[in-house]
Amino acid sequence: MERLEVITAKGEGIWGNQKFQVAQKTQVRAYYDSLHLSTSKVLRYLFTFGSSISNSDRHFLCSDEERRKFVAQPFVELSLDEIPDSNRKWNVVFSPWEDCLQLEFSPYGFFVYNWPNIFANGRTLQFSDQGYRGCLLAFIGKQPSGFDEYLDKGLVLLFSNK
Repeated sequence: MERLEVITAKGEGIWGNQKFQVAQKTQVRAYYDSLHLSTSKVLRYLFTFGSSISNSDRHFLCSDEERRKFVAQPFVELSLDEIPDSNRKWNVVFSPWEDCLQLEFSPYGFFVYNWPNIFANGRTLQFSDQGYRGCLLAFIGKQPSGFDEYLDKGLVLLFSNK
């Protein structure tokens, strides 16, 4: 899964008796099949607004109709300047809940949402152990020599020492 976000408009709005800086963002989530041949996209809108005396607030809207209603109702006055397509910059949005490991074994690939334990050189390393990252990186470019699934261990990938 990939989540992208772009600011499509910026401006100011008055809600109650406070003036807020407002940003309208468009978010796209793209879901891929294992070969990245097929995608499914989910679109939603995000409004952020904040003032010098309050924290920023966020509102997620899932359709053009919800976005139109939101803009029309709560603000006494709202002035948004649309950002031209040529000036928009799509950004990848990272979230601690979307933290994953992407494994690619050509022509297959998949995402692992729980960091694996690594058994190498007679010891087991977990995500929090010193040296885990280096050990994990040592597998780059290697192809599995076998795999199995166990009730107590889950999916186990085997690699030869070559």
